[in-house]
Amino acid sequence: MTVELTPITEADLAEVADFLSVNHNDRVPWESACSTVPWKVEAPNFGFMLRDGPNVVGTLLALYSQRRVAGRVERFCNMGSWCVLSEYRSRSMSLLDALLAQDGYHFTVLSPDDGPREILAWRRFRFLDTSAALIPNLPWPAPFSRTKVSSDPQVIARTLTGAEFDLYRDHAHALAARHLVVVRGQESCYVMYRKCRYKGIPVFAVVLHVSNPDLFRRA
Repeated sequence: MTVELTPITEADLAEVADFLSVNHNDRVPWESACSTVPWKVEAPNFGFMLRDGPNVVGTLLALYSQRRVAGRVERFCNMGSWCVLSEYRSRSMSLLDALLAQDGYHFTVLSPDDGPREILAWRRFRFLDTSAALIPNLPWPAPFSRTKVSSDPQVIARTLTGAEFDLYRDHAHALAARHLVVVRGQESCYVMYRKCRYKGIPVFAVVLHVSNPDLFRRA
């Protein structure tokens, strides 16, 4: 085998998409999933891949972003789908090594499968706390009706300012994200969430971001 490891470039996306559709999951629109993020960011690549001659035999996708942490803009790289044909599994770690060798990034894996979790823990990845509180969303009595809640994009856009507006703009077209704004008097709260099923019942929301926790609690 003459296996070559290279970054995934825009010219490779169609081949990578075909590889993942055949060998990983045929229900995902891989070409757009590999390349499209709703925010503006300078990305050095779309991940890394293995080729044996002209054939793609393994991929490790990457999604890049910038986030404001404690008042500073930090660069992040999130590891995406990791798929290597069985006869090339001995080269799987070379993909991860290439990804982690990139300087200046914080590396995350936000949706790891069971197998990669053990490998990532060995490579000194730390587990994020995924504990959550279940909060019933019940109607409040009439005196609280002065609170307004809107998912209208125009209302959200004209209510939010500064960093919160930037956050909304960056995620407004993300397929899994839902958005709303809570307004009471001069206060506002931007909420980003995603719909969630539990035992097949689509009645839950996972809250991803709350800009004004105090108003969120009161509302």
